[in-house]
Amino acid sequence: MGLLFVAGAIVPHNGSRGARVCAHGGRGQTGGFLARRQVEMSLRSTFDNSITISGKVPGSRSRLTEFMVSNPEAVITACWSENLIQKLGNGVYRTSLPPLQFLHFKINASVDVRAQYDESIDGIRLVSVRSLVEVPRLGLNEHTFNMKLTGHLSPIEKGQRTHFDGSADLEISLDLPPLLRLMPKSAINAAGAQLTNGVLRSMRHNLIQNFTSAYRSWLQTREKGDSLNSKKPQSSDLSL
Repeated sequence: MGLLFVAGAIVPHNGSRGARVCAHGGRGQTGGFLARRQVEMSLRSTFDNSITISGKVPGSRSRLTEFMVSNPEAVITACWSENLIQKLGNGVYRTSLPPLQFLHFKINASVDVRAQYDESIDGIRLVSVRSLVEVPRLGLNEHTFNMKLTGHLSPIEKGQRTHFDGSADLEISLDLPPLLRLMPKSAINAAGAQLTNGVLRSMRHNLIQNFTSAYRSWLQTREKGDSLNSKKPQSSDLSL
């Protein structure tokens, strides 16, 4: 989805060829309040994007399901490097994102996320619970910048192979700071699309590579354990 951005009413400025942004208030205090509220809402911009995720893994679908049930946090540790993850408790992890490029500015942000196994999708569901940001130059903070991240991953069978399939959705909303309010809509729109797309593509790349690797290691350990257990003498054999 694209960027919704309305910068108030544009009217010609008397005596010049330019234009200025203005808000027309109605009669009385109520009209003025509504007009100001419209301008405030118009300065809030939202960027939405989504991406699909798919990867092949060894083993059976039931094995992959078993891994997801016992290791839902594997999605989090796969998407972000270990040094960028902080465990907060109650299944919540604080993940630091690489510096986000928005136009000529860099935004340092972190997102608190939780991953849980969800029986309704027979897979892992990821959801963000809070986002933090600090960009003093743009006046952005947790009140003027919000990031919502959701995703899911489920095991499926395609032919004779086991896959994990899912998607990730990212929504970023921010109050446009004064430095950006006069920029062309097309530039803001392109920057928003590039920002969300870059975050999601990086997550997908890391997830496919690291989740597959973690599952392979788990599967090898599990199959080795099953093999050792099968070689142990049964109690009936010992009685003989």
